[in-house]
Amino acid sequence: MENTKYLITGATGATGSEAVAALLEAGQDVRALVHREDERAERLRDQGAEVVIGDLLDFHTVQKALQGTQRAYFCFPIAPGLVQATAQFAQAAKEAGVDAIVNMSQKIAREDASSHAAFQHWLAERVFDWSAIPATHLRPTFFAEWFLYFSPMIRQGKVFAPYGSGRHAPIAAEDQGRVIASILQDPKPHAGQIYSLYGSVEYTFLEMIALAGTVLGKQVEYQQVPFEMMRDAFLAGRTGSTRNDAISGYAESNPTNGDGEPVIFQHLREAVTDHNNGLFSGTNDVVERLTGRAPMTVEEFISKHSEAFTHFEAAQSKLGACSFPSIVRPSLHLPLRQKRRSRHDQCQGGSYPRQRGDRQYCRHGSTAPPDSRDAFFQLPISRLGSRTPRHGRDGIRSENGEGHSSQGRDNALKPELAMQSTSRREGIS
Repeated sequence: MENTKYLITGATGATGSEAVAALLEAGQDVRALVHREDERAERLRDQGAEVVIGDLLDFHTVQKALQGTQRAYFCFPIAPGLVQATAQFAQAAKEAGVDAIVNMSQKIAREDASSHAAFQHWLAERVFDWSAIPATHLRPTFFAEWFLYFSPMIRQGKVFAPYGSGRHAPIAAEDQGRVIASILQDPKPHAGQIYSLYGSVEYTFLEMIALAGTVLGKQVEYQQVPFEMMRDAFLAGRTGSTRNDAISGYAESNPTNGDGEPVIFQHLREAVTDHNNGLFSGTNDVVERLTGRAPMTVEEFISKHSEAFTHFEAAQSKLGACSFPSIVRPSLHLPLRQKRRSRHDQCQGGSYPRQRGDRQYCRHGSTAPPDSRDAFFQLPISRLGSRTPRHGRDGIRSENGEGHSSQGRDNALKPELAMQSTSRREGIS
């Protein structure tokens, strides 16, 4: 009997790379579709995968990638073109004789989603269903990798995010990769199923951060801020990214709309509302039932990646080459006089470093020590508490109910939590 060959798209991404690893560990024949040649593609080859270069929006490269494969994992970034890419992938898969597809969707995918991306994911699920190729749809809640995205702030000791009283059970990409590999190796029982994927325990962001701090033995504060603050700093930090991944906000595949805002931020804005209204909440036994192992806990995840929360180089190695330490740059929101007053302190502390060869320079030209690359977050931040969160549209019920209520944002964001800032002996992510 001929060996089964698996195509994994998004193979350098969080879930794709873990799916490749899990399949190779099981002795399977894996072809990895990547967007470009870089060190991550070379790492896949070193692991034993066949690597092909292509673009999910290019039908002919997708055709070639699927030829000779029997099962496939489809993962498209939060970017324009999802439905087109899905239709092209389904057509090419039919031509190639693929007999099973695992499709990465998202937790808030539904017909009446306010997020354009979430609605497009719901449509993409339907496209695969129409194709008659047996497909399984995965809808994960927030990834545990958000801890890594926030690692610069964790090292600083204060995390800023727009999330309030909503809860979710963070799930690691590693666990999702094991689920993907498990389904692909035995797809028949899962054909036509929609699986919500969760970690072990639900938390608010405040609780998650406190727990992560306990593991790290570090004092970290959490402060809820308007979405626009995170968006603006994220926009500043993604400039010059060499990768098209989550940490860069999928910079390459996200053109700006008429207002100059990348389309991913429309999704993130609405996802904040949905999170605060409970649409990312829930737990189940899917990961353990499909893989034989319970999902990683927050404590296990933080411990496994502890170096990323203490060393700049470890975080950059894990997350990539984009300028992520500026994802939340409190100085953007300081009054001008406060910026001026701290100008020389910033120089001496190495703030706003630029690298020329092996030397670090602050924005005023002074040399700075290597550790100053974290100094984006060493600025006064007390005035952030004077801002109040943006109130968006009300949350909408989830497609299948799953016990979520359809309460309005004003109820979900209780006044006493709106700009809550807590400082804990141990804390954050």
